[in-house]
Amino acid sequence: MQKIFFSVLYLILFNPESLFSQSSDTSACKLIESRLTVVTRFVNDPNSVLSSERQDAVNFLMSLTGIEIEAGIDYLGQLFPSKTDLRYWRIWYERNKNYLFWDNEQKVIHIKKTTKLFVFSQ
Repeated sequence: MQKIFFSVLYLILFNPESLFSQSSDTSACKLIESRLTVVTRFVNDPNSVLSSERQDAVNFLMSLTGIEIEAGIDYLGQLFPSKTDLRYWRIWYERNKNYLFWDNEQKVIHIKKTTKLFVFSQ
């Protein structure tokens, strides 16, 4: 009985991620990268992306990162990301990608630890 208790205690203290059902971090990264690709395509050629696809990508990235788009939302509720928005989201992703993981049970991305985004004027 004591062995079981210490085994469980060890798992909780030294490997808490093992208690959650999750797939590899590459799943979370691929999902984010696909949304960044949509925004990149839009920034380079606004006619190359469906409005719904753009809206989904922008909402996803704003929700995940906490970084709002600089242009705001127009009167129809449309979101138009800029090159600056894309840059901020990419910086956030590069600084946080090692802390992301996909929770297969909840079907969401979790962040183990976040890095604050500091942007300095040039």
